[in-house]
Amino acid sequence: MAERLLLYRAPDSLDAALVAQRLDAEGVSVLRAGVGSSVVWGLLPVERMVELWIDPEEAPRAVGILREFEAERSGGGGSWSCATCGETTPESSELCWSCVAGRS
Repeated sequence: MAERLLLYRAPDSLDAALVAQRLDAEGVSVLRAGVGSSVVWGLLPVERMVELWIDPEEAPRAVGILREFEAERSGGGGSWSCATCGETTPESSELCWSCVAGRS
């Protein structure tokens, strides 16, 4: 299997599905990790974070699509500053919007 980049960590499977659907619609191949991986704790299901992985060649386009998607639904949330270029990027993204560097 080819090497992949972690693009996004979703807090739950619904959020992951929304982001993956948007990327799929734009022609970006997405591999989901953690789907259906809930555990039972005290008889209540607890969802794990779901990760979305992409091919490195698709990273610039995927980051742009994710940025547009986040902007459309934004209403707050944390962010981080890229150590490489200084761009402010939403907390949920693992790649910088501007230079596609990984979070350090």
